[in-house]
Amino acid sequence: MKHKFTIQLSQGKARLTLLTGLLLCMFSVESLAQLGVYNFTGTANCPNQNPSVSAQPANATFSGFTNVNATCDPLDNVFQYKDLNSNTTINLSQYHQFIISPNAGYSLNLSSISFTHICNDFPNAGTTTWVLRSSIDNYASDISTGTVLTSYQTPIALLSPVTFGNITSAVTFRIYITNIKVNGSRWIVDDVTLYGTVTNIVAVILPADPENPTSNSPQCANTGVTMSFYGAPSPLETWYWQTSATGTSTVNSLSTYTVTNSGTYYVRSQNNTTLQWSAGAGSITVTVTPDVAAPVFISGATSTRCQGAATISYVATATNNTGITYSLDAASITGGNSINSATGAVTYNALWTGSSVITASAAGCNGSASAIHTVTVNSPVTSPVFTLGATSTICQGNSTIIYSATATNTTGITYSLDAASSTGGNSINATTGAVSYASNWSGTTIITASAAGCNGPLAITHTVTITKSVGTPSFTLGSTSSRCQGAGTVTYSATATNNTGITYTLDAASITGGNSINSSTGEVTYIATWIGTSTITATATGCNGPK
Repeated sequence: MKHKFTIQLSQGKARLTLLTGLLLCMFSVESLAQLGVYNFTGTANCPNQNPSVSAQPANATFSGFTNVNATCDPLDNVFQYKDLNSNTTINLSQYHQFIISPNAGYSLNLSSISFTHICNDFPNAGTTTWVLRSSIDNYASDISTGTVLTSYQTPIALLSPVTFGNITSAVTFRIYITNIKVNGSRWIVDDVTLYGTVTNIVAVILPADPENPTSNSPQCANTGVTMSFYGAPSPLETWYWQTSATGTSTVNSLSTYTVTNSGTYYVRSQNNTTLQWSAGAGSITVTVTPDVAAPVFISGATSTRCQGAATISYVATATNNTGITYSLDAASITGGNSINSATGAVTYNALWTGSSVITASAAGCNGSASAIHTVTVNSPVTSPVFTLGATSTICQGNSTIIYSATATNTTGITYSLDAASSTGGNSINATTGAVSYASNWSGTTIITASAAGCNGPLAITHTVTITKSVGTPSFTLGSTSSRCQGAGTVTYSATATNNTGITYTLDAASITGGNSINSSTGEVTYIATWIGTSTITATATGCNGPK
């Protein structure tokens, strides 16, 4: 019998006496030996009594068995703790643990772990759980797990030979507990046993390195490169594909292996019995060519140019291409244009206008891929023409006059005024050509229309002559005169500033009385019998006249 002990429930309502006469159920594996056992024999003590294995194995060393972040509760001949994890998930900072380290020149081949345990967590019986993890993957995944009961049980956790074979460095094992419902519940662990062997690495005859594989490299990504074993392994060994020279993956042992990424791949041999790996590996470097990308024109998707003979290169680039060829649309070729299929240089006919489409086709994996560049060839702009012609004349005065012009193939016409006119107080609308004249301005004003466009801008001028207003005529003899009755001729001449001509008229009564006037000179011929008043009118024509 191991021992007899009494557990008092935390609620204090009952005592449970457990008489154990359990013989630990140690499983037997003939091919692998017991490396060490923690049996905690001795009088109750904290920290727990006798935390060492009963005997250290040859060529390896066990650490002491310890707990982290729970409370020791002394009990004879067992490892007992309380204040345990009440969460349903693992508390990675609370655990039991031990370490085994191989001596230099030796490797570990670990097969299983067993331990005997019990927990008096009565309110949660059947849902409290233990979990085993190791330092091999930094405690990331469960090796084994099970339920913690209120009666003794001895679970056995099997260790994968792939993960726990040929280990040449220390391994730490940790046992966690979850979902404790009563803070005072005790977890008793006893007879923690590790099974396996310690192997002299030097004494093991390692498998021979496989020959370097062969391949059909390079290939496109959608096809992939197929690698093949060069030769075959012996019946006692298996060859496995690896991604590193020291890889130990046993996932793929097929004689051929297709990959879609460039790089170096390896083949290692493993002894089917000892599970020892070859010291080296066969290797091969393969190239997987990625798909060709669609070309991209350096000058973008579109451009414009002016009509005229010229040669212009339209270069495109494309990643992963094995060559780019260029072609021109049929209409452009019919119109007398041509393209260099190797360089993308287009030679334009002097008369060509319209659209030209250049296609770049990139060869390569999953090709060819293509893109187009559209060129708009514009006709040259013509010289503007003013609607009012090249010149015009206006009378002095405050007014606004529009001097519009037209031009073919223009992208826009702008208007400007000569400096003297602007200084004189006149202004122009650059968009419409509307000129606003100052009331006192006279002389010459020059409007320039500038047409933008291909081969432009082209400009033309319109000259405006601003004439001063005609003055009121003034008679040389003044506004009145007198003479004696009698036949005779008298000239009544007048002057007027800015006039274009003066005409003279005689009042109707004088004419009825027999008198007459020369309308050009103002000369009046009087008859001998006329007496009374004669009125001569001088009319000056001109801007803002007559007066």
